[in-house]
Amino acid sequence: MHAFFCKNIGEEGEFVSLERTESDHLFKTLRGRVGEQVMLLDGNGTTAIAEIMEKRELKILTVTLHEKPSKDIFLFIAAPRKQKLDQIFKQATELGVTAIAIIRCEYSVALPEGSSRWDAMLLEACKQSNNPFLPQVLPVMKFQEAIDFVEKNSMLGVFGDMVDNQTALSVSDCEKIAFFVGPEGGFSDSELALMRSKNFCGLNLGPYILRSETAAICGVAVIRKIFA
Repeated sequence: MHAFFCKNIGEEGEFVSLERTESDHLFKTLRGRVGEQVMLLDGNGTTAIAEIMEKRELKILTVTLHEKPSKDIFLFIAAPRKQKLDQIFKQATELGVTAIAIIRCEYSVALPEGSSRWDAMLLEACKQSNNPFLPQVLPVMKFQEAIDFVEKNSMLGVFGDMVDNQTALSVSDCEKIAFFVGPEGGFSDSELALMRSKNFCGLNLGPYILRSETAAICGVAVIRKIFA
């Protein structure tokens, strides 16, 4: 069943119309016909099954309110090249991250200032995966700003480390987990020292050096599994 974004889903039995881009995709590209059913999502945890009616209207048949995951996962990542970053955004959304932030590290090689494409990319990933919660894109941060953000919001910091501290992670009562992924050259010694001084947990993702896009998705999946 195809999924479409709808800001205001409404109640069962009500009629709604999609915004132009979504409407064109349903009726022009997919040639949606009267009587067919589609899924709607608002990005805030509500989904619905709707039936296509005349005049491009949709009738809400059922509405589902989804509970948020027990832990919010925030992904802080030093940006790789554009194509790899796009991949990370899509797959992190499929895994249900709460928010994504680009961080500027000492060894960063790519420093995007932000892109309007990101919001559209995350939305498409939500529709593809039926994820009812649209991730937030946080402003680009310097490394120290990201550390301060974690402290201010009472998050448990986690980073890829050969020394595993997963036990501390698994028993944590923090509701928000901040997973840090460094640039292609890794975190600098001073950045590693700072994270350890702030009691970040080390998460061992295996014996080999991982590309940033691999580490990001693998780490989020492991963290999600721990708190499933």
